[in-house]
Amino acid sequence: MRELYEETGITENLMDVHKKFCKTLKYNTPKGPKECIYYLALVDDTAKVKLSSEHIDFKWLTISEIAEAHIYPDLHHMLEEGYNFIKHSRTLPMFPIKGCIYSA
Repeated sequence: MRELYEETGITENLMDVHKKFCKTLKYNTPKGPKECIYYLALVDDTAKVKLSSEHIDFKWLTISEIAEAHIYPDLHHMLEEGYNFIKHSRTLPMFPIKGCIYSA
């Protein structure tokens, strides 16, 4: 959660993290291989995003908007899995779901 706070300014009290949904994506960068671990979090509507200097922009997207976004196929697939996890969960609220994509 420290990394999320550092990159977005969203504090832990404004999110509900569901660690049962955990995905690891591995990819290569110009600086070498990288591994990122993703968790599912429902974020309070009042949360204000404050980007770190590592990013230039962000956007909340619906699942259909994510399908139209130009993102890596592995990331797109993982976001769809997260959406389906929420959709089929009996313990999570069902409301308009949006994901966040960062630009570096």
